[in-house]
Parts: sequence; structure tokens; C-alpha cells
Amino acid sequence: MKVVGGSLADSVIQKYITFLDVGLLHEVTMGLQPSPQQLNKIFTILLVCISDSYRRFKLDFQAPPYKTFGLLNCSTTQEFVNMFSALEAKLKCSHCVDVGLTAPLLRQFPNLSSQTLEEQEAAQVEVQEILGDLSCWTPTTSDVVELKNGQVQWSVSRRSGYSTKGIPAAMETTLIQSAVKQNHWVQESVGLATLPEKVVSSSVLKTVGTKSSNQYSSIASRFCLHQHFFD
Repeated sequence: MKVVGGSLADSVIQKYITFLDVGLLHEVTMGLQPSPQQLNKIFTILLVCISDSYRRFKLDFQAPPYKTFGLLNCSTTQEFVNMFSALEAKLKCSHCVDVGLTAPLLRQFPNLSSQTLEEQEAAQVEVQEILGDLSCWTPTTSDVVELKNGQVQWSVSRRSGYSTKGIPAAMETTLIQSAVKQNHWVQESVGLATLPEKVVSSSVLKTVGTKSSNQYSSIASRFCLHQHFFD
């Protein structure tokens, strides 16, 4: 939950920032006199660590449904209401909130910020119980994000003494990987809801986008697709 809720990212990044601020204070007090080159190197390493931590633990978890689980980390009612209202504002964008979890949850408690304190406290208890049960009894995982990060890291790593991709290409790869994952999820979701039995749909999908000299198989494929979508 610390990963998908974003609290792990905040704590890790804060530790790096604290070290950047006062990390060498004890060593300097004890007589350490680092050179400007050493200090610049330490500063560069810390920036890399902060950037990588943000990319791995924060970037992809800033949007629902991952961010929704951050409501579990709210200890006070005011903090809960503020975060809930920030998520509720995203309902105006049809592509910013997932329709499976976050949207129904937000619509269950509309305009929570304008409700009485008792209603806000009751909503906090109910929402946190729901999210707590989901996190305990359903597969809450960040595998999709980790796979994307691993693929990007492999694309930009050095192999055989040369960089496989530069910074612009690495940024493009990150966006492309996100689009590929979303497209794959959409295809699976739509396929499960609309395609016929697995044997028939598998035969149809194998022939989509391919050319065949067999006129009968081509006609059969078009017939199956037409029958599926228009009957």
C-alpha cells in the first residue's frame, strides 16, 4: 500500500532531500573538508537518485486508481476531505478517473467538502474501510508500472560501451510503453465483453491483418467478423 498509495515515494524522496540539506553536517563537524569536485559529484548523484525514485515510485502512481488508495494514509478528517475533493475535481475529465473504482466511490459522496463534520467523518470511515478491504482481499499490484520501468531502463542502458538511446528517445519510449499497456488492457477488456467463444475468436483474431491466397478462409473470416459485430 505504501507503493501504490504514494507514501513510499514521499518518504524516500524526503530522505534524499534531508541528506542533501544536512547529510554531511556531522562529517564536516568532525573535520571532513570535501573538495568542490567531490561536493558536485555528491550533488549530482543525489539528483539522479531523487529523479529515479520519483519516476519509479511517484510518477505513475499520481493518478487514479493508484492515488485513490492514498486516502488510506489520511489521519485527520480535514486531510481526507482535501484529498477526496482533489480527486472529485478530476471527475470533470472523462479520461482522468478510472470508471471501475474511483468514479463510483467519488459519486457516492458528492460535494463532501460542503457537508457537515459528522457526515465527513462518516464518509472517511466508510471509504477507508472499503479501500482497506480491497487492499487486503484483492490483488493490489504495481506490476504494470514495474514492467514499464524495466523496459525503459533496458532501452536507455549502456551495452557494449555505447548508449542504446538518448534522452529524447528514452522519453518517447516511456510514453509509448504507457500507450502500449493501455491499448493492451482495452483490447482484452473489449474482447472479453464482445468476442464470441474462445475457439472462434482465436481463429478470427489470427487472420486479422494478414493476407491469404485462400479465398474461402478470407471469406469465412470476414463472415465471422460481420456476424459478430452486426448480428
